[in-house]
Amino acid sequence: MDSLLHSDTQQRPLFSIVTVCRNAETTIRRTIQSVLAQTFSDYEYLVIDGASTDLTGEHVQNSRPDFAGTTSGVLRYISEPDAGIYDAMNKGLALARGDYLVFLNADDWLEADALQVVADLLSPAVDCVAGATRIFAPDGSAHIQLPREELLQRPFPPAMPATHQSWFARTELLRELGGFDSSFAIAADYELFLRLQKRNRLWAFTPRVLANFSLGGASYAVLATAAEYRRAKRVNGDSLLHAWMVYFRNSAAACARRIVATTTKR
Repeated sequence: MDSLLHSDTQQRPLFSIVTVCRNAETTIRRTIQSVLAQTFSDYEYLVIDGASTDLTGEHVQNSRPDFAGTTSGVLRYISEPDAGIYDAMNKGLALARGDYLVFLNADDWLEADALQVVADLLSPAVDCVAGATRIFAPDGSAHIQLPREELLQRPFPPAMPATHQSWFARTELLRELGGFDSSFAIAADYELFLRLQKRNRLWAFTPRVLANFSLGGASYAVLATAAEYRRAKRVNGDSLLHAWMVYFRNSAAACARRIVATTTKR
């Protein structure tokens, strides 16, 4: 395990931002720069690298001096083999020292005021904050996905209220829930949300865009994602009939979005 600590301070930051990656040399610098650009500086940044063989580690190390001005003063970098993205995210969860945590993938980037917007919504009673996400399609077009507060009224919501890039959660709560189930290849974040949903925790919502991400990763596999959503609902107690109904609805909706995106591309 390679561990690079920019400071020994044990001060507990308000936020932990966790990026998991492997061979992300083409995108990791944009992600890092979006963290450095934050107008709210009480955070730590953890990069959990699955033993990259490209220049990912070099890019991270080169950015270390730039983090000296943050309140927490810490960039933490770990490079070692892992058992997949959710295994790496569990490592980040275990290491995080911040009161609240957000997962920012290596091809995602934060809006410059994201942490400030979330900090302004926090109170001792708030466990989660959800905001909007700007989503880029493979053809370069973009749309904004607003958070969906109404989903919290359902026992088995068909989706998360926000993408995980725009979902800030109390770190200890995620640990209490046991972290991510790494038997899921795509939808472990959704499955974790379903477990959280049973706790009836307090959420805060904002229509402000907090993060950006590009479609095209594992979760863009339409049918595989829908199948994992179905399994997540079943392991959390949903009926077989309802889980299958949601599976077919999600599959059809995702396919329809792709058809529209293809036919409107000019």
